[in-house]
Amino acid sequence: MGIDTGGNSLGPPFPRRRVKRGAYKGFRNPPPFNPLTGKYEPLADEASVGRIAFFTLVEEFDDYLVCEGFDPLAGEQITAAVAKPFLLQRSPFDGKSVDFNGLVVNYVYSEAGVRQASGQVSGTYVAETQAITPDYFVGDTVSVARVQIGQGNDSTGYTDADGLPIEWADLNVGARTWAVVE
Repeated sequence: MGIDTGGNSLGPPFPRRRVKRGAYKGFRNPPPFNPLTGKYEPLADEASVGRIAFFTLVEEFDDYLVCEGFDPLAGEQITAAVAKPFLLQRSPFDGKSVDFNGLVVNYVYSEAGVRQASGQVSGTYVAETQAITPDYFVGDTVSVARVQIGQGNDSTGYTDADGLPIEWADLNVGARTWAVVE
């Protein structure tokens, strides 16, 4: 409230802000302008639009999952390989040492979703068995996205057991991570 020695209220101390709205209802922004060509570029054709879907887990492998689900853009039921999140994959870490700011940890995997982590902590050798938690299980619902890299390379860079490129990735909505098994 404002200050008034006569006891009268002056209202709020600051004027009310005007709510900003778009210039015109239903007005679309123009596509991006490319100064090199001097033309407006199309945003995307329908075939190159990425997809997000819910799939049902059928089988778990070291680096990927086999899932079934409805592909929203193709409009059909599919079975697809889905890449696990990078930190949950076996190939990048199995038999390797990783340096975490001076703490060197060695990883050895025994099966899908289980590994042995070992290293020196304050001069003491420490080893622990770790597992992905929450577990992947058959029938689990997994949120996935179709990879969109462009230039004809729409895959994760990984292949399944048949050598086919993996085009879907687990979004890890379940917040899966490695945890110590006790």
